[in-house]
Amino acid sequence: MNNLISVIVPMYNVEKKLNRCLISLKNQTYKNIEVLLINDGSLDNCEQICLKYVKADNRFKYFKKSNGGLSSARNFGISNAKGKYIYFIDSDDYCEKNLLEVLITAMINDVQITTCGYYIDYLSESFFIEKKYTRDGKLDKKEFVLNIDYNGMFNVVWNKLYDLDIIRKYNLNFESDMMPGEDLIFNCEYLKLINNGVCCGEVLYHYMRENDETLVNKYDEFLLQKISCFIESKKNLLISLEVNKKVFKENISNTTITYAFSCLTNLYRKKIDVKYRLNEIKKIIVLCRSENYYLNTKLYDKNIKLFLKFISINSPKLMMYGYDILFFLRNNFKNVYYKYRKLILEK
Repeated sequence: MNNLISVIVPMYNVEKKLNRCLISLKNQTYKNIEVLLINDGSLDNCEQICLKYVKADNRFKYFKKSNGGLSSARNFGISNAKGKYIYFIDSDDYCEKNLLEVLITAMINDVQITTCGYYIDYLSESFFIEKKYTRDGKLDKKEFVLNIDYNGMFNVVWNKLYDLDIIRKYNLNFESDMMPGEDLIFNCEYLKLINNGVCCGEVLYHYMRENDETLVNKYDEFLLQKISCFIESKKNLLISLEVNKKVFKENISNTTITYAFSCLTNLYRKKIDVKYRLNEIKKIIVLCRSENYYLNTKLYDKNIKLFLKFISINSPKLMMYGYDILFFLRNNFKNVYYKYRKLILEK
């Protein structure tokens, strides 16, 4: 197979990390690619870096637009893509040199989506977590959806290769102002339209977890209100798959708890009034305890397990004091916090 892959690279003020990403794309073993560099109004030297790649390699194409956010930049890339397939990468991450080759090689016999595992790289602490599929190969739609969800890879787009014809035919786009759930919503809509997919066993993407403020870890005062949209999208997909009640309940519980936890950490990304924080934590607890979500979840992440313990105790003040201490350590005693995080994250 030698179909063109359009690679979409949105960027905003990532000059220190951009070369790492672009080098990984330039060195891909699969050569028939176009790399669309979408500068979403960066105020740093992203443009100069991009133009060097454009000059040296005609597969790289540069676009500059006013700042509109990650979804806007990806949608701009979709509208300008010329490939048969499309791949989205975050500009502060990078991939193994054979990622695109592995993904497109699996796109045979009418396969409509392929995906691989990824690393979560904690650069500051010099360790990583490997996330890979427990079941690989070609799967029908229901099996594919449940497999990527079970392995914690549903809510992202950057480890997947999509058919651009499907995206264009059904006018699929990324929802603006829905971060961090825009990937989930996009995947829900796309997966309704396919018949099958392939999970590749290889681990080929590097999701970089650093301390800098990026598009995905800035404070969002409306995050808790958005969760209902994320859950509704997931519910609609599962209903279309006709999954049984047990699977449905567990899946929605996992989704709810995952995003509820992100709402908690969101409260510590900015100095906010203590009373406001406590009130938001009360709402988070109510959400997690509604429909017994906190009892039906099957998440094994140790951060989530700690979160669930606080939910089960049902004390907003205790939860706030506990996370006040953790985030105080994070902000003031980084070495202690890093040791704690490494201890709970590493298996």
